[in-house]
Amino acid sequence: RLMRPVFRGVRLIRILTRTLGKSADYIRELRHHVSGDRVRYTQSGYDLDLAYITSQVIAMSSPCSGVQALFGNPATELAHFFNTKHPNKYLIVNLTDKLDYPP
Repeated sequence: RLMRPVFRGVRLIRILTRTLGKSADYIRELRHHVSGDRVRYTQSGYDLDLAYITSQVIAMSSPCSGVQALFGNPATELAHFFNTKHPNKYLIVNLTDKLDYPP
């Protein structure tokens, strides 16, 4: 009887470590599910909802931050992608009226 709280604590720790180890896989699967049939860029360690139309034109979903970054392209990951793959040679144009960005 005295050991029940200890066993419960150990069980909780085991569950948390198993879940935390798989969280990146869950997020990746969620992003793939949300993007549907769209092409994803999955090279060089990136997993982004974007596709090269030509060598100079890329189509992508809107950059996201906060909780929305779980479903869409995280703004920080997109910034790293563009700064690495196309340093100082890119312009992002929002063609939707759904999202407003701060000036």
